[in-house]
Amino acid sequence: MANQDTIETFEVEELLQKQDSNAKEVEAMIKKHEEFKMKWLRLNEQDLFDWVALWEEMECKAIELKSLFEEEKAENDVKKWERLIELKLMLDWNGKKIHTDSTADAHIKKEFKQRESEISIHKLQANQLLAKATKVENYINIVKIRMKKDFTM
Repeated sequence: MANQDTIETFEVEELLQKQDSNAKEVEAMIKKHEEFKMKWLRLNEQDLFDWVALWEEMECKAIELKSLFEEEKAENDVKKWERLIELKLMLDWNGKKIHTDSTADAHIKKEFKQRESEISIHKLQANQLLAKATKVENYINIVKIRMKKDFTM
């Protein structure tokens, strides 16, 4: 049992390292996005190209994060079912079940609450990136209209 606890701790630490790495990457992308926004009418053609490239990176990272969320959620669901079965099979010294369905469910919710929160961070990061990325085209169109006016004068 102690060995299994060590394995679980390692998986959680690995998950947290991934989250930290992803958080830094997401932060950097959003910072760069905000820098382009701040520059708005001073953007040149290279900036516009770079912003579109960033847009693509943001969308790809969001897809990666959603995929990671789905994978980890599926793994967690399997562990929850295994634990649920374990709890339902527990018997007291009289051979009676220790947990009813509802008490077993309550134990599962309590035991896995933190893990589910950690896993959901990936989904939140993906949504944050997509929220920013979906606006890039609108910003670029405003700048292009301005550039077109500047070229025709």
